[in-house]
Amino acid sequence: MIHALLMLALGSTQGTVTHNHPNRAAYQEAVDACAEAEKLLVASPEAALEKLVPVFADIEKKNITMVEQRLFIYAKAQEPSKYEFYPLSLRGRARLLAARKQKDEEARRFLVGAVTDLQASVAHKADRLSLEPLAEAQKELWENVRAALTYEGWKPGRSGLADALALVAASERAQEASDWIAAEINKVEAHLRGLRKNVANLEARKPPAGLAAGWCQALAATVRTLPAFQPVPGAAGKVEALAVSIRDSRGTFKLKIGVSPWAKVERLTRQGEEIELVDRDTPLLVPLDLEIDTYTVELVHPTKGRKTKSIPANSLLPGRTYVLWGNMNGDLEVSELLTK
Repeated sequence: MIHALLMLALGSTQGTVTHNHPNRAAYQEAVDACAEAEKLLVASPEAALEKLVPVFADIEKKNITMVEQRLFIYAKAQEPSKYEFYPLSLRGRARLLAARKQKDEEARRFLVGAVTDLQASVAHKADRLSLEPLAEAQKELWENVRAALTYEGWKPGRSGLADALALVAASERAQEASDWIAAEINKVEAHLRGLRKNVANLEARKPPAGLAAGWCQALAATVRTLPAFQPVPGAAGKVEALAVSIRDSRGTFKLKIGVSPWAKVERLTRQGEEIELVDRDTPLLVPLDLEIDTYTVELVHPTKGRKTKSIPANSLLPGRTYVLWGNMNGDLEVSELLTK
């Protein structure tokens, strides 16, 4: 069965190793090692890989230059023997099978090697033999990377992700990966905004926010050099900034708004997130304590028009009350409300 599959895989490429070729012995040893590795492939892919070590040592030394093709090796001047010599495909398939016996980083290491070998085999025109296992290896590599990058259960320090994602980015899985990463970033942002909205205890927010900041930073670093994922660093950076603001919270303050003439608070926002208000007419005391951050207040009056005022985070101190005041015809100011 294996032999039949190999015969189907053959293209028109073939090479000849003459009886007086200086590296004929190396070629003969290599084709013999590949035959032994093929027999071990399914039962023990690790043993098959061991058999292939000297083959690739000779390839790296340039003792063997003809690969992924049919070879005719002449032991004597008129007596060639025919061999199907596909070491890249063989090692790629062995690595794929070995990966299936592992998990996490060890599986990822084998899968990266499998995809690399099988891509090289396809580049040598061994399509029929290597295209199908290449597609399987690319699929399983993306599944491995996706599991490692998923925010829920994520742990820092996982290795091999940049190389793995580079291979995914060069495959038909690139768009699927890009869409998933964007959706995962959105999930983390929603988690952080829910944390800020639903968890009143600032200290309780800090550990999960710190984890989210680490995840965003690691994700951005992993994809930074990959053109297929160029929107990711910016999106992850935005969510990281949100996570850091929660993790490094400086406390809360109170805000009063009193302008002349009266106005309606159309929007009170923080980092693009709108603060919900039941009452909007000024004078107004925002009923909830606001976490120290940069805020934007948008005011509107039916005849005086619209005014927008930014309240920068570095102008605020915890436990204080601040008043936004001024004239809708002129300037607006923010001052601390001093109490005796």
